[in-house]
Amino acid sequence: AGMLVMTAVIGLQALLFQDGGLLVMGANIFNMGLVTALIGYGFYRAAAGRGRRTQLGVAGVAAWLSVMAGAFFTALQLWLSGTSPLAVVMPAMLVVHALIGLGEALITVAALAFIARVRPDLLGREAVQNRGGWGWVAGGLSIALVVVLLAPLASTNPDGLVRVATDLGFISAEAGAPVELLPGYTIPGLGSGGLSTILAGLAGVAAVSLLAVGLGRWLKRPDSVPLPAPEPPTSGRH
Repeated sequence: AGMLVMTAVIGLQALLFQDGGLLVMGANIFNMGLVTALIGYGFYRAAAGRGRRTQLGVAGVAAWLSVMAGAFFTALQLWLSGTSPLAVVMPAMLVVHALIGLGEALITVAALAFIARVRPDLLGREAVQNRGGWGWVAGGLSIALVVVLLAPLASTNPDGLVRVATDLGFISAEAGAPVELLPGYTIPGLGSGGLSTILAGLAGVAAVSLLAVGLGRWLKRPDSVPLPAPEPPTSGRH
């Protein structure tokens, strides 16, 4: 599920907001969608059944390591593509993202601690069975709307990769998007103000919601349900 969510987010970022690029979408999905989800799931399994504080600590470590793993593979790909020497780009990426990873770890621990205090049932295995599907949808949309409304307050500083690309001088290798729909998380014609950012965010939430509903309906199709295994033949005579 985590891989599907991250793949959808990364894909929509590239297609709607021209953030991340189309030519490197596969690399971005691998670095930020597959590797990070595997790390998170591995640590989740390792911490299963342990105390709440241990689980929070493990979640923080997993969040930090997932950022570092994404930075490691990105640096490796930049070297393999001939964009920058490995001895230069690898330490630059790891140092910058080591600090970013600390922020990711703090946010992860804070979010899980808050959920554990107000809705601890959501962190258990039985949560999916005990809570209806529409309840999850309402909760997810509520969180998404809060994030969208706070989006204009986000930092305008470049992210880790852009910072490294600028410092090392290969930012000019970035290719422009052939089509711009909502470039830079803004609505064309409304400028780059807060209203434009909020409306673009709402469009992104709507797109992700429609994609999730469509995928859910597709997975529930009758022909997508596996057929039961055939019964073994009896050994008796007829």
